[in-house]
Amino acid sequence: MNEYFKIKDICRQGLIKYLFRLPNSYFISPQYSFYYVLTNEFVDFPEEIKSMRHYFCIGVEKRLK
Repeated sequence: MNEYFKIKDICRQGLIKYLFRLPNSYFISPQYSFYYVLTNEFVDFPEEIKSMRHYFCIGVEKRLK
C-alpha cells in the first residue's frame, strides 16, 4: 500500500470559530475548518491529485473557574 501513497504531505490548515455566550459560563461555537494538501497525494499517478477537506462543526464549551 505504501508504494502508491505518500507518507508525508505538505499541507495548509485553518480554523475559524466564533463564541456565542450562554448562561452559566457555557458557549456555543460554530466552526469552519479546512485542510488543503499542496503536494500530490499519489505516487506514479498520471494526473495530479490533491486533497481538500472542509469541516463544519458546532461545539459546546464551558469555562472552568
